Amino acid sequence: MSIVQSIQRNTITITAGLSYLDVTLGVTITNLNRAELVIDCKTGQSTVNLTNMCVSGRITSTTNVRFDRGGNTGAIVVHFHVIEYTVASGVLVDRGTGILDSATKNITLTSRTRANCYSRLFMKTSNNTSFQTIMMTHDVTSDTNLQIVGNGIDTSITYDYQRIYIPDATVHHFSGTATGTSYPVSLSGLGVVKEQAFCIVSMRGASAVDNDEFKGANLSSNTQCDIYSNSASNHYFTLQVVHRAANRVERNYSTFAATSFNVTWINPVMWSMSYINLAAPYGYFAPATYSNDAADFMPMSQLNGDYAITLGKYRGTQTSYVVSEVIYIDGYGATKTYYCPYWTFGGTGGK
Repeated sequence: MSIVQSIQRNTITITAGLSYLDVTLGVTITNLNRAELVIDCKTGQSTVNLTNMCVSGRITSTTNVRFDRGGNTGAIVVHFHVIEYTVASGVLVDRGTGILDSATKNITLTSRTRANCYSRLFMKTSNNTSFQTIMMTHDVTSDTNLQIVGNGIDTSITYDYQRIYIPDATVHHFSGTATGTSYPVSLSGLGVVKEQAFCIVSMRGASAVDNDEFKGANLSSNTQCDIYSNSASNHYFTLQVVHRAANRVERNYSTFAATSFNVTWINPVMWSMSYINLAAPYGYFAPATYSNDAADFMPMSQLNGDYAITLGKYRGTQTSYVVSEVIYIDGYGATKTYYCPYWTFGGTGGK
């Protein structure tokens, strides 16, 4: 039995002069409490400006999704998925928004078993400082609590969170300090099968050097998840490994310097029943030589037919490092009578 009601996806652009975009969905969500949003972005700006390139997103109604940022200079492209689960699946999604008005935010939620829950976090800022100031960790820390930790109080940061409860999934939660350019997290004895699991990593660091701020997580085996970086600086991290026996997951750790790069998968993506998970904040981690060129180190992953994804960015000078995971909900080749094809979305935005 499929747990998916529908998956909607598309790529939209917040054009120069706009700080937000309201997107009308092609299919009405039947139950907001069972809908999950996943987003990825790329920017055409030649220099890093956090107010313009950090995009938050949230489902605002059964027919709309809003994407917004702190500034309105230059364009930014967003690829997103809206996954709605069936009533029979028992999946429940809690969501909300807030301001980082304390270094640690503990958000009290309806009690749901932590071992079946994971979190997603998107953010925007109105303060163009350094990545070090905006990076935050997030995790479900108990049955009733979602915790967001920043590097200090910063009321210029607005965040949107989701807690996703999937009864037949097992979620393993880790936190600590990652050291070196490759930091192993042991999954020994947990029964994780990497072809059935995906991961969500978040981190915050003490360094103000921007290429120190990005790390990616890769399930390298059934017993280990590696957190990669191009810097040996220490970072505080949270890692959520989501294991569901009915899922099938393909992942790719790519390095590319061109403006686009196609990844071909072994099995058909069946894009009506799959979505891309980002195994690193913003979907990537930066090269060791940091050029302050956002268009060159901020690539985006998007599905491209049944057998491939495309990694794309505006400029192709530096090598970018991307960890992408395609989650086939209910296994390879899963089909159902009703699904969402590639819809054309409309949207309106403003300053």
